[in-house]
Amino acid sequence: MISTKGQDRYLAALELSWKTSSSRETLANFAEDVTAHTMSHISSLASPVFRVLGVGSGNGKTDLRILNSITTAMVSSQMKKPVIHTTIIEPSSDLIQEFKSSVTPLPQPLAVYSFIHGFICLSSVHYCEDIHNSSVLQCSTT
Repeated sequence: MISTKGQDRYLAALELSWKTSSSRETLANFAEDVTAHTMSHISSLASPVFRVLGVGSGNGKTDLRILNSITTAMVSSQMKKPVIHTTIIEPSSDLIQEFKSSVTPLPQPLAVYSFIHGFICLSSVHYCEDIHNSSVLQCSTT
């Protein structure tokens, strides 16, 4: 678990990023638009479960928008209710609790996965101390 001092720095950086940048909203809008087009190909997979990994998900509002888009696309292509399992990597325990609270009213609990179909990494770049040697940069350039 991240230290209190580290968690405070992370939360301060996250809040500053949310206040001063429109990239989070822009990426979420882009993801929603792209989801409808890409899900028709992905939803034909043999697996009945769609698995997602969220990195730096914060309170989960952006992730839930994207997951709702995925659900809508899967329902329209399969005519049945999809099963989505998501795992979240977030250093802030407060934000994890917020995320859990926001998904509590959803029909199924979030579960652990063994294979990932989608990857959400929208708001974690603002906290990378060494972006040039970061796996986030390597992931985004491949």
